[in-house]
Amino acid sequence: MNSPYVDYINTHSNDIIEIYNVLGIEAGRQILIDEIVSVVDHAGEYINIRHIELLCDVMTSKGSLTSINRQGIKRGDVGPLAKCSFEDTTDQLIKAGIFSERDNLKGVSSNIMMGQKIKSGTGMCNIYLDEQEMYSYDTSKDETLFENEDDIDNLLNVVEEGPCQEDDFKFSFE
Repeated sequence: MNSPYVDYINTHSNDIIEIYNVLGIEAGRQILIDEIVSVVDHAGEYINIRHIELLCDVMTSKGSLTSINRQGIKRGDVGPLAKCSFEDTTDQLIKAGIFSERDNLKGVSSNIMMGQKIKSGTGMCNIYLDEQEMYSYDTSKDETLFENEDDIDNLLNVVEEGPCQEDDFKFSFE
């Protein structure tokens, strides 16, 4: 790249390991994304770019290239249930039993196998109910808003203030 005979601006490579070694992990991540997108586009399929980026983030998150297969997952700090979710399920479980490996159920695969919510999205937080507030809530102040609930026009003409006005919502076909 430093040679005066090489046009570094127009030089292209699809060797992911070479790009990683020369330009670093971010360039390796970007070429991974580009190559996967080109393969998927060439096959005529559609995959949302966010899924591809997430996969490439997992492959490069430790600062080096990690494969997404049984060899790559074995190098990670994951429990035996996550390891057995890839290939060699029986071998992984036997090895975990022999060496008394323990799974702390912190990963997605292990929590799904155990039938538990994963620590992501809506499973990431807890909702606490203030029962005293619920029992002390005065419903009479809301009765004037829906005094005639049988009249559909009355229910549809509720005027609310704030950012969620009816004009703020558009359907994809509009």
